[in-house]
Parts: sequence; structure tokens; C-alpha cells
Amino acid sequence: MFSRNPFQNTPALNGFYGLAPKRSVVPILLGVALLFMLGCGKEDCQAVPKENCIVSFELRPVCGCDGVTYGNPSTAACNNITEYTFGPCY
Repeated sequence: MFSRNPFQNTPALNGFYGLAPKRSVVPILLGVALLFMLGCGKEDCQAVPKENCIVSFELRPVCGCDGVTYGNPSTAACNNITEYTFGPCY
């Protein structure tokens, strides 16, 4: 009575059964790559101090996308820097 695989058209399982997906993932990968290339550049990342901003006193340096080392994430956030990596800038 059931001669076909009931999971055949399930998109989440197609890759597990070795079936080719119906849609190409190439446009998605190109879109993600484009977002990374056009992401936060130094020209888009500028420190703008916020007034009455509360910072913590922890010492956990972060390197902001503007190339400046901030004492901790809250200090970076109070300077309108939302993209950073942990550790000092080199």
C-alpha cells in the first residue's frame, strides 16, 4: 500500500538520504558572503559617546571595529561600538 518513501519530500531530511535538494544553496551562500564583505568597515564604525551611559569596571579588553581598544564591552557600547572582538587591538 505504501510503495514510496514517506520522507522523500521532507526538505530537512533530503540531505540525510543522499537526495539532491530541490533548491540551490548557492544564492544563500553568495548572500552571506556579500553581507560579510559589506559589514562593519572602519568607515561605518565611528565612536559616538552616549551621554549618561553606565559602564562596569571589569577589565576585559575588546577591540572595536574602529580599531580602538576599549576596557570592556560596556565601555565599547557606551561609545556606540556594537561590533568588537575580545582582546586588545594590535
